[in-house]
Amino acid sequence: MVAPNSFQELPERVVMNRCIYPGLLGLALLLSACTASQPNRQELDDPNRTWIAEDGREYRLERLEKRPDTYQMTADGRLRWYPGGTFDIERETDDAFYVRQYAPVPAVPPPELVEPTPVDPAVESALTVTDLSQGLPTTGQWRDHLDVVDLNGDQHLDLLVPPIRKSFNMAPEVFLGQADGHWQRWDNRRFPTSRFDYGAAASADINGDGHADVAVGMHILGIRAFLGDGAGTFTEHSQGLPVPTAGQSPALSSRQIAFVDWNQDRMPDLVVLNERLGQDPKSPYRDGAVVFSNLGDHWQALPTVPALHTARVMAQDAARSVLLLSAGTVDAGQMVISERHGKRWTEHVVNHLLPSSQLTAMAVTAGKNGADRIALAYQSRSPKSWWLDVELMTRTGRDWQRQTLIRIPVSLAIRDLHFLNVGTDHLQLAAINAAGQIEIWSHRDKATWVRHAPIPVPEWRLGCAGFGLHAADLDADGRDELIANVAGDPPMIRTGKDCTGEGGIQVLKLATDGR
Repeated sequence: MVAPNSFQELPERVVMNRCIYPGLLGLALLLSACTASQPNRQELDDPNRTWIAEDGREYRLERLEKRPDTYQMTADGRLRWYPGGTFDIERETDDAFYVRQYAPVPAVPPPELVEPTPVDPAVESALTVTDLSQGLPTTGQWRDHLDVVDLNGDQHLDLLVPPIRKSFNMAPEVFLGQADGHWQRWDNRRFPTSRFDYGAAASADINGDGHADVAVGMHILGIRAFLGDGAGTFTEHSQGLPVPTAGQSPALSSRQIAFVDWNQDRMPDLVVLNERLGQDPKSPYRDGAVVFSNLGDHWQALPTVPALHTARVMAQDAARSVLLLSAGTVDAGQMVISERHGKRWTEHVVNHLLPSSQLTAMAVTAGKNGADRIALAYQSRSPKSWWLDVELMTRTGRDWQRQTLIRIPVSLAIRDLHFLNVGTDHLQLAAINAAGQIEIWSHRDKATWVRHAPIPVPEWRLGCAGFGLHAADLDADGRDELIANVAGDPPMIRTGKDCTGEGGIQVLKLATDGR
């Protein structure tokens, strides 16, 4: 990670036309030729002069004037210039940089795209759905990621929800669970008075006192953590986290966070998925994901690794033993999924994908050796249509078996995926799309997954986009319930199928074949 710093002047340097001397033989001739090739000031200021880089690319030089707070040196010696981008430096003077502007490289024509083969299995209707949402909101933009945890120590799971969007600095919400499908807003919860915004909320015992603590990742407003006392009072514990003060540009903006014991010291550390808004050229947080180590009385950002640098999509198993990260893009028909288990990284390479494929959601289950099932949702574009894919990767010994659950020509992307534990050796996979529709697949045996009819969308959330899915055994019957949160901006003109209430939270109990 690049640490924030004030720029220090460096000696003048010229790095183009580097010369390599093959021993002493012929040194004088090579030295004179190399010295003669170095540019003078007139050549540097000639915008039409072109040069050849070490890799064979042509480039010209552009002069960038040094102005306060518009540039920063990166760890690899390049110039980060706001708002123009990052450049290789050719020469530096007291008042300017000369940077390389590379000529376009002719593009290689892409391979001819073919239409995918649809996979659209018949649905099974034996899915009984019971709504357990009494007391939960059916209005308001409840996004993006919530958590399920016993916050008041009554042995019932509660919902920890990030601040509602457009709430004018409302603190995180808590809905206390009653284990019978009823929920009650925790009015006594007390957070420090401060600026809040929508994003993500997660809970863990940060300081080891036996009480559930809270962290929130917020759009624009950074990351904050709070210690809970079990009775509803939460005190600030954000030293070392990126919390901008009034008037500052956002140092980090996040709408997904996760607690992970990163260094295996039995202390929950915080992994933050970075929106990378890029509004502050001096921000040290340029990676797709940033890890903040829990040092007891404060947090400290850890050095980056490649999987963190490129991350755009993140998922975690229910026990928080496995973390998945991915850039979510395809290179040469392949996509890389990076798995963190304990202190070990494992890369899973997914082959034979359309070049346009974008990973939109992941889910994972874990065993003692790490991930044992990974669900992936893609959106891609073929010559004729948008496509939606959901596929499953299952560990079989040292190998992985891939199975496509659905592949259909539709433009609605999957927003979130989640596995549900529905009994011994049985799982369900839930998906919610950009229209708030929920689909369920049930695991029947080693290789068989049954697709159920989509769950009907209640009238109050018609037209609301899905943002998050979560699963937990709320009533202690050994089977997970499903929690979905949706949101949307109501349009100026009502059509009858718009998100008129702007969103809400729904809890569903699912049963199949009488179970």
